[in-house]
Amino acid sequence: LGETYELVTDKFKFVGECVKSLPCVIACHVKGENFECYKTCQSKMSFTGTTVQVEDSNKSYIVLTLPSG
Repeated sequence: LGETYELVTDKFKFVGECVKSLPCVIACHVKGENFECYKTCQSKMSFTGTTVQVEDSNKSYIVLTLPSG
């Protein structure tokens, strides 16, 4: 879809993208010096008039790297 967001700081880099609009599927990747995290999100939303409930059944993955030395 071309809807992307990127944030680069001195501690990490985040890239997110809207992969599909209906139903909404989002993918993201975060990379830092000693970690990496990635996730896809396909949520179910319900609105009751006063509250919004969001359920996400997909998994998140985190890879931790020990510093050398």
